[in-house]
Amino acid sequence: AMARCPDLGQALQTAAQFFCLSMDDARVTLETDADQARLVVQECRPAQRPAAYAGFAHETVLMMLHGLMCWLVGRRISLVAATFAHPRPPWWREYRAMFSSELAFDGTASVVQFDARVLAAVPSRSDDEVRAFLRHAPHNFVVKFRDRNSWSARIRRRLRQAEPAHWPDLARLSTEMGVALSTLHRRLDQEGTSFREIRDSLRRDLAIDLLTHSDARVAGIADALGFSEPSAFHRAFKLWTGARPGDYRQRAARTQDSPTRA
Repeated sequence: AMARCPDLGQALQTAAQFFCLSMDDARVTLETDADQARLVVQECRPAQRPAAYAGFAHETVLMMLHGLMCWLVGRRISLVAATFAHPRPPWWREYRAMFSSELAFDGTASVVQFDARVLAAVPSRSDDEVRAFLRHAPHNFVVKFRDRNSWSARIRRRLRQAEPAHWPDLARLSTEMGVALSTLHRRLDQEGTSFREIRDSLRRDLAIDLLTHSDARVAGIADALGFSEPSAFHRAFKLWTGARPGDYRQRAARTQDSPTRA
């Protein structure tokens, strides 16, 4: 039904109506204003089920809808912010990868917010693509959309071919790809990302891998990742993960050394 809608806004309204019909405990709505759109999950009877159960339900619905949004229009749609109607769990930092870096908890409803302009996008999936998609459900409902031929994917592959200290800037990449710099900026924006976000996500993944799978000193890791000084790496890593590099390494080592529980 969503794939046959004239635009993404109507598709999300259709999905919201479906969830309202199929769920007794929560209501899903799409709200919009001039600049932002919001998918809202609101408990119908907040006192009648534990916050942990409600929180899991809210997160699952929002992840499914976000995954469907991205798949329907064939590009990654960035979430500007996410709020949840339950207390902050111990694993809250994982929500940065699942939803957004801008997080809030203990809200009156669970909400993901995104650029309202994407609501005008037209679903581009054929009936055959819908059937293929459903054959792999529910895995692909919650995995973030990836297009190996997108501009952002091509840039990621190019950066992985070089050491971070020698990564080309966006101007050089635009020349290599045979496209104007302004056009490349616009294409990345349409895909819901930026060159800085791509570069930072790769640096973060490399940093975590080196901290957890090597004995390299933090200063050496900072240099290998192209940071001008260790303090800049410390600030960036704290922003990415909420922990300092040394603390992250110690915590990972304790987790690996602890016995597995049945």
